[in-house]
Amino acid sequence: MIISEMQRKLATWAATDPSLRIQRLLRLITQPEWLAEAARITLSSKGAHTP
Repeated sequence: MIISEMQRKLATWAATDPSLRIQRLLRLITQPEWLAEAARITLSSKGAHTP
């Protein structure tokens, strides 16, 4: 799953219909694949291991 692509889609959908914003986001963040990819990206960032 490409998180940056989904972020763009969510932004577009939210702009056209703000009521869908929370529904779609909640469905995504409860998916194990989404969480694993987000964790991978976060933990691989330059500042992930700073004290």
